[in-house]
Amino acid sequence: MNEAKTYLGNQLECEYGGDRCFGVVADMDFILICTYEEDGKNPELVLYKKR
Repeated sequence: MNEAKTYLGNQLECEYGGDRCFGVVADMDFILICTYEEDGKNPELVLYKKR
């Protein structure tokens, strides 16, 4: 990550049950979405897209 850039991020609980959460990170050049279990365990990449 570049310390001069601004990154936006959030963590979302799954509304459909289950024990996984969603993580979203983005800036003007990319978006990354992943899922993970409690304490960030077992992360799984869902989407990474560059402009």
